[in-house]
Amino acid sequence: SVVSLLNSKVFYVAGNHDFWMRDFLTRELDIHIYKDEFVFEEEGKKFWIYHGDGIAKADKGYRLMKKVFRYPLNIKLYSLLHPDWGIPLAKFVSHTSRKHSRERDLKDEQDYLEYSENLLKNGYDFVILGHRHKPLEHSFQDGKKYLNLGDWIVHNSYGVYENGELKLNYFKR
Repeated sequence: SVVSLLNSKVFYVAGNHDFWMRDFLTRELDIHIYKDEFVFEEEGKKFWIYHGDGIAKADKGYRLMKKVFRYPLNIKLYSLLHPDWGIPLAKFVSHTSRKHSRERDLKDEQDYLEYSENLLKNGYDFVILGHRHKPLEHSFQDGKKYLNLGDWIVHNSYGVYENGELKLNYFKR
């Protein structure tokens, strides 16, 4: 998931484990939640921010499952499950997804680069993704850039935009 500070507002781009978020963060903390892409302009630069799940060409089955998981009736039915049943079910689905996606890592990276390059060719200056959990900074022509934020748990990586520059940083303990 991507969290960004922009003019003292917090924007949260939901990821593949955030399908069933309700309005608590918005209602109680004034956090703006985007379930798909978040597009904005800052200092004349156009940003495309998206979690990144479903971008890889091999994710055909996942894209179908995503529609099933996000279907309002299914969200309601899942919310009726007791946590003793719901949490193990969610962990099982998550573990199965991670095991499957690890096997395609290098091919997926190329798909993410192509996806970003297409957006950059169509007027965006920066594409920021996070799904792959691997920090990556890739520069294109004219200062355009693709950033995969990595993760906070293993790599302690995050993106920073300052003075017209987007870069990948690492928190040092």
